[in-house]
Amino acid sequence: ICLQGYCKEIDQDILESQSKNRSSDPSNERTIPIRHNPQHGDWSTWSSWGSCSLTCGTGAMFRTRECNNPEPRWGGRQCEGKREEWKLCSTDPCPNPIDLRAEQCKNLPNLYKIGRRKAKLNWLPFESKRLLYNHDSTASLCLGIGKE
Repeated sequence: ICLQGYCKEIDQDILESQSKNRSSDPSNERTIPIRHNPQHGDWSTWSSWGSCSLTCGTGAMFRTRECNNPEPRWGGRQCEGKREEWKLCSTDPCPNPIDLRAEQCKNLPNLYKIGRRKAKLNWLPFESKRLLYNHDSTASLCLGIGKE
């Protein structure tokens, strides 16, 4: 018999003792917690693709899914695989193409506190063959040109 998350083992001895003494002490009864079978998680369907990140030029589109069909429970495994996907979306060419990296570097003084003198420099994109996180990476940096 199961009640409020616990199951009582019912055997002939317990049935006989309860029939003889209806006011038996509940602490004498053997109870064990309910054990559920693990429920492994599975993915929902993919969301629709979002809109392109740019209105002209090449941008990116994203879509996601959730690990809730069903959710993992009772020690079940999480979903395996990707939660999100992206793909390039190519829209019409831009009428006046811009270099997004150059725009980011130009805004550097507005994004970081770099001091008044350095903020007056002309910040341009710069690529450095530095050894950063792996041995063949290229670091995209901004280089300040002009007099401080």
